[in-house]
Amino acid sequence: MGWDDPRLTLGTVAPREIMRRLGLAGDEVPSLLEGFIDRHLGPDRQLTLRLA
Repeated sequence: MGWDDPRLTLGTVAPREIMRRLGLAGDEVPSLLEGFIDRHLGPDRQLTLRLA
C-alpha cells in the first residue's frame, strides 16, 4: 500500500505510525492508547522490530 492508496485513512495511518514509532523506540503501547489502536488495528497488532 502506498500513501496514495484510498484505503488509507487517518484511522489507519495514525495507529500504524504510532506502532512504528513505538517499535523503533523499543517501547510498548501505553495503556492510554491501547483502546484506540485496538479499534483501528485490532488486538492482534504487532510492533515493528528494529534490527540492531
